Amino acid sequence: MQERSEFSLSVLILAINEEPNLKLLLPKLIDEVRQVTEDYEIVVLDGGSIDNTSDVAASFGCRAVAQTKRGYGNAFRQGISECSNNFILTLDADMSHPPNYLPEMSQMMDDYDIVIASRYCSGGGFEMPPHRIILSRVLNSATRILFGMNISDWSSGFRMYRSQLIKQLKPEANHFDVLIETLISAKKHGARIKEIPFTYQNRNDGVSKARIIPFGLGYLRTFFRLRIGL
Repeated sequence: MQERSEFSLSVLILAINEEPNLKLLLPKLIDEVRQVTEDYEIVVLDGGSIDNTSDVAASFGCRAVAQTKRGYGNAFRQGISECSNNFILTLDADMSHPPNYLPEMSQMMDDYDIVIASRYCSGGGFEMPPHRIILSRVLNSATRILFGMNISDWSSGFRMYRSQLIKQLKPEANHFDVLIETLISAKKHGARIKEIPFTYQNRNDGVSKARIIPFGLGYLRTFFRLRIGL
């Protein structure tokens, strides 16, 4: 069991043009992190913002890092490599992932290697447009069936990882499908995975960076590649 005194946390936020949202998120996030540990860092990986995303991050004591290769998959891999503590929390910058779930997630890490804040497990919920609900439900159900893993929310980016595990994984996906590949690879490494319910909220400001066609095609490519490898 992980001793609380050994609990050091890196928070990873992938952000593009999220200045207004970070001004709201970061003070709330820092308050929640400090309930868990004083040994923490917040890494904001800036994917080429034209607003003051990096400056806002730095003003709250975060480490702002410029993304070097385009795409969500590259951002995820680079961001994980930038994190230096024992545990890594990933969450969106747009206020859709309430940071008040952080203490519960950190407690679960005593017994698990990955904790997923899930919209679809019992007790979870979501505020999303109908077309996103349909796409998300179909993709998550198909993944659960195809890979035989009892996970309800494969596409949630609101997760906490044991750093030693996640840094061993080498996901290849280029888009949001990197989230699915990470879980499949982690399971092959014997990871203990747990879902907890949370309520996904609509983004506070700006527009979603997810695009339906690349999103869906990326998942299909990952499905076929990983199924062939089984």
